[in-house]
Amino acid sequence: MPYFSWIRYLAPAACAGHTVLGRIPFITGCGRPRAMGYYGDGNLKDLVEDMIDLEPQMRFAAVIDEDGAIVEAIMKRGKTSLESQKEEEHFCRQVAKRRRMREEFDDTLGAVSYVHVERERVTQIVLYPRNYTIYFTMEPEVHMDTKIGLINRIKDMTGGL
Repeated sequence: MPYFSWIRYLAPAACAGHTVLGRIPFITGCGRPRAMGYYGDGNLKDLVEDMIDLEPQMRFAAVIDEDGAIVEAIMKRGKTSLESQKEEEHFCRQVAKRRRMREEFDDTLGAVSYVHVERERVTQIVLYPRNYTIYFTMEPEVHMDTKIGLINRIKDMTGGL
């Protein structure tokens, strides 16, 4: 397994989910309720940990800056990366370039909600909050309804970024 200096490994957690406590929506992961909007520049580690906890079939979660540098990332414990560190870093730089290309059409077509790519060995999803790009992968056999639910939950979690 390749060594990723910027990726921490996290054991799967059975307690992750999304709930509403009273009228304030919370993200819960491993017993840590987090109010929506909790995640900011100082909480990106918590964000990727909570993202990876949302679904047992998640593989990888990353926050990427506008230049394509990986700010924070995590690989689920027990999963092996399908790319080397160099390939992953290159891919993230390409994700940032594609975002800039897509933004050229925002005025005429509207902003991109998310990008979803199905590959033989992995599902890749990219979200575009205001200041960062969110990239995560999961096993391709995850049902489409579950994928859409994850996209919506992660959009809620990252709305303040």
